[in-house]
Amino acid sequence: RQYLALRASQVEQRLAEKYERARVLVAGEDLTAGSLLTTAVLATRDVPVRYIPSSSARVEDLSRVEGQRLLTPLKAGDPVPTSAL
Repeated sequence: RQYLALRASQVEQRLAEKYERARVLVAGEDLTAGSLLTTAVLATRDVPVRYIPSSSARVEDLSRVEGQRLLTPLKAGDPVPTSAL
């Protein structure tokens, strides 16, 4: 049991180093075109940096995203693209 716990910890550490993560803004629920983006309808998700599309809004963009309206619909969990504001 100790060996497995140690091995799992080593693998997790190696993966964490390889896949740096960042927090992105995602739709917290299904949103239609024209929806007003507020903290009530947004959520965050940790995503490996290498898999984040360049147009995705990150947590540090919240002040720029909040209060904007969507041009296209989003499903719950979809990253919020800045091009859709």
